Amino acid sequence: FVGAITDENNRTSSLTLDFLDSGANYQATIYKDANSADWKTNPEAYTIEKQVVTNKTVLSLTLAKGGGCAISIVKQN
Repeated sequence: FVGAITDENNRTSSLTLDFLDSGANYQATIYKDANSADWKTNPEAYTIEKQVVTNKTVLSLTLAKGGGCAISIVKQN
């Protein structure tokens, strides 16, 4: 798992997955703030996305005010 949180300011951050094994594919399940998420007005808005990632993947994470994300990364056979 990988996680990120933020304070009262929204932000976009890049996450490089170069710590994963070279040549392997992984299933990433990304639990992240919805576009309408806001700590004060809409704190429970989130989306879930799945994508195949490798050690060359760079994820762009948009964190809402007071928000965050969690990413489950599982190696595929």
